[in-house]
Amino acid sequence: APGRYVALYDGDGHLDFGMDARVMSRRKGRVDFSYTPTCNPACWFDKANWQPYCTDNGIYIRIRQLNPANPMRNIRLIMPGFVDRYEAMPFHPYYLKSLERYAALRFMDMQGTNHRVDRTWADRALISHRSFQDATPIEHMLLLANVLGADPWFCMPHAADDDYVRQFAMLTLRTLREDVVIYIEYSNEVWNLMFPQGKYAQAQGIALNLTSVGPPCITGASECPRYRYHARRSREVFTIWAGVFGPQLRHRLRFVLSTWTISVPATREILMFEGAYKWADFVGVTGYLGAVSKITSAWSAKMIPQVFEELYSALTPTETSYQGLRAAAAQYNLTLIAYEAGPGLVQDGVIGGGGATGAVTELLVAAARDSRMEPFYREGLRALRRANVSAGRERPLMAFSSSGPFSKFGSWGHLEYTRQPPAQAPKYRAVQRAIEDSTVGSLPRTTLPTACFDPSLAPWGLGDSAFVGPPAVAAPAAGDRWMVGKEYTIVWDAEGAAAGSQ
Repeated sequence: APGRYVALYDGDGHLDFGMDARVMSRRKGRVDFSYTPTCNPACWFDKANWQPYCTDNGIYIRIRQLNPANPMRNIRLIMPGFVDRYEAMPFHPYYLKSLERYAALRFMDMQGTNHRVDRTWADRALISHRSFQDATPIEHMLLLANVLGADPWFCMPHAADDDYVRQFAMLTLRTLREDVVIYIEYSNEVWNLMFPQGKYAQAQGIALNLTSVGPPCITGASECPRYRYHARRSREVFTIWAGVFGPQLRHRLRFVLSTWTISVPATREILMFEGAYKWADFVGVTGYLGAVSKITSAWSAKMIPQVFEELYSALTPTETSYQGLRAAAAQYNLTLIAYEAGPGLVQDGVIGGGGATGAVTELLVAAARDSRMEPFYREGLRALRRANVSAGRERPLMAFSSSGPFSKFGSWGHLEYTRQPPAQAPKYRAVQRAIEDSTVGSLPRTTLPTACFDPSLAPWGLGDSAFVGPPAVAAPAAGDRWMVGKEYTIVWDAEGAAAGSQ
């Protein structure tokens, strides 16, 4: 967002700023600079490589001088209006606003689940780290859940030892508000050899010779080791969390034993091995809404209406595809829950490292932005509800993902950026409106005072122009979000005011 930013630092030195940043003032330990972004969303595609790219814009920062005896360090870039409160409240109001209706938040990406290899508690991301790009500190994820009143869904790192899992559970018990529940899952898609956790589970399963433990494998010998290790480690993780919370608080925990959605044999292997199902509350599956045929380079000849014909044609097969999974889960008195879901618009093979066809990428991105995406997505959510993949607040559907730019690797973000107007985000609109009929699970609708909000607008996804009328004085009101800020003493002269006025 444009405005006056502040750079704070410790030590002695000189900072230079460039590109879209212009220095306004300097003093020891602080540089104020203006920032007006010049990014044009049209530049988000490098036509050569078909991935997000935005040329030379943004904030350029360079350390030009420093004092070796007291080097410049601890550099912080603060957005406008947050210099007095960024430590107490690290989340921007627009970010909170975009998430406030969601009943549960799965922190898989924020934890860096698919790329980090945390082994001990000392390996975890810390608030003192210079960047959270690799992973968000656990404390911040807990704070976000506390501020929003949302149920957190945590993925335990695949290589983490028992002490890490126990410390994570203890921190959650000490920190998290008591009116929310906690979803716990061992890593993410442990069956998937594309991820480090899949390779790790396969190696562990082979090293432990798990194919020779218990009854013969239901699946093939090449798959069975990782499925069985996934079951064993999930049970161990669930046991640790249950031990920390104790029998009196077990009702706050929701243990998710996830599976490969297209494989009933894999599901049975995971559930039955060493009685893992006894510790689980749900069987985790995906709820992706794809095309009826493979998305290949031949799609470059299609138009957007044909894309939606493909998507709608796949809804019935998608809905019926869960029958076997439901039966496998029901055998152990379990139900399904969607750990990820949403439209899956990506060319086949690209995520695994294959090449993308430029015209196909442009077509899929255009379809994700098209107004027809909203009614399709809503119908898809209804199909998933009929398939018993979700059931409102008790079994929320984890829409993937909250925000992110579109690229050849998929158009996953429900918002392309946090402040995107809902009018430009059909997937976001679809989920917000599905929330109204409890298709995906939500928090109660916010009650907003009409004195400060346009009453003709729904109280979600409010744009900048929605704030109208006199200042808000009717607070607190139901749904208000309180944030820690700087305290000010305000004094005014009432001399000359009419008698009895307030």
